[in-house]
Amino acid sequence: MGFGTGYGSGLGHVFKAVKINGAFQWRNITGNLRDVPVNSILIDPAAPGDIYVATDAGVWLSTNDGANWFPYGEGLPHPAVLQLKMATSKQRLIVAATHGRGAWAIPPLH
Repeated sequence: MGFGTGYGSGLGHVFKAVKINGAFQWRNITGNLRDVPVNSILIDPAAPGDIYVATDAGVWLSTNDGANWFPYGEGLPHPAVLQLKMATSKQRLIVAATHGRGAWAIPPLH
């Protein structure tokens, strides 16, 4: 989704499937996330409550199921981030592929 569909518009950028009365439904967990496109989502396998999103305004993190989001990645610039992956070969790092600023490795919160 593009601009004009997120926080404050009644629509959203990040959704989660939740089971209600035996059926799955989509629940908007955009919360206070900025109204910018979301390009990638990463749920930390070691800390499943940590949700990272790659947006057109950098990397954002929620630790409370999308109720609140905050910018994440000390030293990481805030260009469009197109993809997030968890590297686990030697140490756990989140690799953020940016538009025009290369790839950055940042440690996960937990």
